[in-house]
Amino acid sequence: MKIIEEKVRKAKAEKKIFIIIGKYEAIRKGLIDRGWLEKVLENQMMYILPSSERLLIASFLKNSDYNFIWQPKLRPIKTDEAKKHIVNSIIRQRIYDFTTKDGLKNCVDSFPWNCISGVTELNYYPRTHILIDKSEKDDFFEDFRQIAFISFIKFLNSFENISELFSIAGSIPLESIDFAIQKIELLFKIEEHEDIDMSRIFDACAKYPKDQRKVLNHIHQMINGNRKFILVDQSIIEQYTIDIKSCAIEIEQRWPHLKYDGYTNTWIFKPIGSSSGNGIILENNVHRMREFLSTNAYKTFLIQKYIERPMLIHGKKFDIRIYLLTTIQNGSVHVWLYKDCYVKFATKNFKLNDLHKSIHVTNYAVQKHYMNDQDAVPYAVENMWTLRQLIEYFGTIEQPRLWEAKIYPAIKKILLAVIIPSLEVTKIENNNFELNGADFMVICIQNLIFVAGIN
Repeated sequence: MKIIEEKVRKAKAEKKIFIIIGKYEAIRKGLIDRGWLEKVLENQMMYILPSSERLLIASFLKNSDYNFIWQPKLRPIKTDEAKKHIVNSIIRQRIYDFTTKDGLKNCVDSFPWNCISGVTELNYYPRTHILIDKSEKDDFFEDFRQIAFISFIKFLNSFENISELFSIAGSIPLESIDFAIQKIELLFKIEEHEDIDMSRIFDACAKYPKDQRKVLNHIHQMINGNRKFILVDQSIIEQYTIDIKSCAIEIEQRWPHLKYDGYTNTWIFKPIGSSSGNGIILENNVHRMREFLSTNAYKTFLIQKYIERPMLIHGKKFDIRIYLLTTIQNGSVHVWLYKDCYVKFATKNFKLNDLHKSIHVTNYAVQKHYMNDQDAVPYAVENMWTLRQLIEYFGTIEQPRLWEAKIYPAIKKILLAVIIPSLEVTKIENNNFELNGADFMVICIQNLIFVAGIN
């Protein structure tokens, strides 16, 4: 009893009394290990084992004040009494809440108006749509069609000798190339003569719907099904090569950001409000997309252009999880990074002709169902590496300073790029803080390294 009384006295003197609403056993254990004591809410006392030390401490602290509270984000304490305590939630309006999928998109969209040279950076963030109503769904499918045509021309241009795509036994008509170039050239003309946002020029792709559907099918079969063009005359191949090359050069000049896109026109569907990879699918077939959205019409989805060219380690996709602590003190907002992050791997080797979750969705909650020793990344524990292992790997590929010189500085700038817009809708209350995890991918194109924020 005297030992417990001394613990209580010391915790009060050091202002180390906490309340936890909910289970959060890891948080509870971490605080207790650091000398904190738990004040238990009266309606929770009945759930503590009788004669346990925890119940005895809670009894001593029944009428004591507390200094820290950990609670679910959706039920913050808002009383005047609570303002003097440390509270693990920051209140901000959802429209620019970077901790939500839709809020993050809005923060990214507002980046041009909140950019600070040398401080914030968004080299690449996947094009994103949120499907709430019919007009937004139409915008997405128009975007999908535009990228299908552009990807098709880029795909054809990637071959040194286009003649290998032609065969007497081929099934894809040459009109597919003509149609794609015609649509892209129309987009060029609209961009030249109308001062409107890129996302609003998709009407050019909405004409001749029957022909368009047929061409989209041919494009999908060509890129994803290894089909070939019908060879009718050897002499026309040279002219098509010139036309494709010319169109591809202009695409690169006008829209350089599209170099990240790859060719398969794959998109990732993420349900709003979900986590841990639940409900995520990948798709590149427009008919299956429509069927999926129709089946799940009651859900709201965030749809992003899938990153088709991620940096791979031992053939596997990975992302980097880093934790950040946002604090408010004396009217100022501070962002702290826990530098010792970790790497999460997919279980199976990366490929785009198979869209299974085990290949593409790196959340541990998903990958734990597919792990086995045969697929494991060397020296990984539960498909994860420490930061030290990642840096050591970069050394083996002759990039020993890649983390320090390129990746970590980019992560800091990307985080600030999405946090700064959120401050407009943040309630600045002293002693509030928030702990969040953020995921980043590394993109490698022609030996150039880019970092992309994904969640």
